[in-house]
Amino acid sequence: MAFSVRVEVMKFPHDEPMLLLEAYWWNAQDLREDDRFEYSNDTGSYEDHTAILSSEEFQILNDKYKPSENESAHWSKETHARMAIMDAVVDLVDDKHDTIRVIAFEWDSGLGD
Repeated sequence: MAFSVRVEVMKFPHDEPMLLLEAYWWNAQDLREDDRFEYSNDTGSYEDHTAILSSEEFQILNDKYKPSENESAHWSKETHARMAIMDAVVDLVDDKHDTIRVIAFEWDSGLGD
């Protein structure tokens, strides 16, 4: 199985994400071991871990997992655009009303365990 990370931002009063973005450069295994992330098996077959984070907690993780310019030099324009959106999430969120949900999720890569 493989793991990745999804970020969902819900703006009050909506409970559906206004922003849903896969942050595949974040370390899903680290997040699964973070005490803020709770087991959440929404599909019944995969092992996911979910946390609701404040904008400050989100910013700390985003800074931690952001690759250096040298590391990301070969990445696509789409990935660089995703990273820029991740940088802007903190500016979009009002911690009193909005929600940042981060999910370290398992998916079937088709390559086996």
